[in-house]
Amino acid sequence: MELYKKNLARLKDIKPDLVERLDNLEINNLEIIVAKNNMPTIQVVTAEKKFYVHSTYNPSREAAQWAETNKVKPGDKLFIFGLGLGYHVQEMVTKAPKDVKFFIVEPNLVFVKAAMKYIDLGYLLGKSNVYCIFGEEEVKFEEFLLEHVGFDNLERIRFTDYSPVVRLTIDYFNTLKQKITKAISNIIIEMNTMLRFSEEWINNLFENIPELIASPGIEQLYGKFQGEAAIIVAAGPSLNKNISMLKQAKGKSLIICVGTALKPMLKAGIRPDLVVSVDGGVANLRHFTEVNHENIPLLFDITIYPEIPRIYKGPKLAGGCHENLLRWIEGVMSERKGLYDMGPSVANMAFDLARRLKCNPIILVGQDLAYTDGKAHATGSAYDYRTIKDFEDRGLFTVEGVDGKPVLTDSIMYAFLWWYENAIKSTEHFYKVIDATEGGAKIPGTQVMTLAEAIKTFCRHEVNAEEKLEKVIKTYKIPEREHIESIIGKLDNLKNQLIDLGNLGEKGVDASEKLLQLYQKGLPETTQMVKVLDELESIDKQIQKHKETTDVFVLMFQKSILRVNQKSKQTNEESEMEKAKRVATCSMELYKGIAEVAHNTLDMVVKAIRRIEIFTDKGVAQWKN
Repeated sequence: MELYKKNLARLKDIKPDLVERLDNLEINNLEIIVAKNNMPTIQVVTAEKKFYVHSTYNPSREAAQWAETNKVKPGDKLFIFGLGLGYHVQEMVTKAPKDVKFFIVEPNLVFVKAAMKYIDLGYLLGKSNVYCIFGEEEVKFEEFLLEHVGFDNLERIRFTDYSPVVRLTIDYFNTLKQKITKAISNIIIEMNTMLRFSEEWINNLFENIPELIASPGIEQLYGKFQGEAAIIVAAGPSLNKNISMLKQAKGKSLIICVGTALKPMLKAGIRPDLVVSVDGGVANLRHFTEVNHENIPLLFDITIYPEIPRIYKGPKLAGGCHENLLRWIEGVMSERKGLYDMGPSVANMAFDLARRLKCNPIILVGQDLAYTDGKAHATGSAYDYRTIKDFEDRGLFTVEGVDGKPVLTDSIMYAFLWWYENAIKSTEHFYKVIDATEGGAKIPGTQVMTLAEAIKTFCRHEVNAEEKLEKVIKTYKIPEREHIESIIGKLDNLKNQLIDLGNLGEKGVDASEKLLQLYQKGLPETTQMVKVLDELESIDKQIQKHKETTDVFVLMFQKSILRVNQKSKQTNEESEMEKAKRVATCSMELYKGIAEVAHNTLDMVVKAIRRIEIFTDKGVAQWKN
């Protein structure tokens, strides 16, 4: 009993909500017996059979053999599925290299309680390199993996099963492995996108500042469509089937159209209430050329390709999905614009927007997430020429369709589907989601209906969408000259900080090179070494004073940070001198990255200030022309 209390006290520090559940839990279907070497072991008793989870002779020796078979490597991030009494876990955790992280998964709390009563779990509970997932705990694995593993260590994740336990709930463990694998895939896609486009996004942000000054924020509309139906129109191939039906929903719902679907909508004679666009690449521009978008409000992201809000003839609203950049520009402008979730696709973002507007139900149209009839997009969209043959390199596979039959999709569209599944699950008690696409993949959590049925059921009264949007847009007042000059003043301050950061980065590179040269000569002289290290410490302190700036533009630093992380990984049997050279090289790489980012961002800021000055001098109307 004392051992149980001791373990319970440890558990209380890390999982206090689990303590009461364990206290009230009866140990059923398990028999604790004593093995030949006097160690406790478990016999599981089911209606069909009895079997042992650990050896009845020597559980400790068996655990050592299991650990040897599933040998851990330095730097591994290991998921161990199945706890039992934990002998195998203890063997592996206590003998593993210090840089190994363990994630122990045991959905059956009966095993957890048995281990708490009979085994000292001090090696497991509260250790910084061990995390326990007990009792079918709900885990947001994308956030979990980023926090406990990190983007640059995802390739070190490994799974290992303790079969005597795993076979009892094999379906649970298989599902969990799929969730973790999906999370890894999504993180890689998202982070690679960020690394690829981070500089482009920030450059777009600075170019878009005059348009942001001239446009109200979407946040003013949040909550203003309480209980009103929203229809999100994407450009999947099934849109061809039911696009004409949308005429019946006009005026009786909020019709939100993604940029890709704008041309097909207008060709069908339907003007959406709101068009949304977030993509920062030049390819996004094609959805807005050779089309009449007058009188159709556009919600553009702060990092959108700048030419889009410049050429757009209709009214505009602004918002952002990159929270750190959005909060920074809102601070510069002293005005809220509005945050929404990015999601892996613009349709995902539109779904989150509908939630923030408090629309209910949310009706999805043209959201195939699959190659319906071998096509990728609806007729009339900028991509309607694409077919399944253009995407064979994405690794096609089948998923369940809305009609129960398999449909072909790929890893990119499956990421969209997975996002929907999780977003819907998180808000299913508040929002009804209708899939009226009439084709494509089944989206878990949605109610499948034809668009005609959805309109008949949910679009039965007048919705003043145009009036609500127009009120926000027309009552927005562009800041006075004095306010705009304060914006320029804040950007001038940023410019000076970036000049300082660039100089400090260059000094850091020089000092790191000196340090490396000293190590390459062999044992350096103490006085020289101390002088260089003092210089680097002084540089670091000065860089720290610009923490607010570096936090805002952290995306641009990610490439150099990842390069440093890769180079900083210790190799086996590395000497102290080799380690010192590696650290100096990493230091030089980091400072080089700081200098490059500072100089590149400085150029963007200088151009932005000039554009705002032109905007202020000419006046809004003349500047737009």
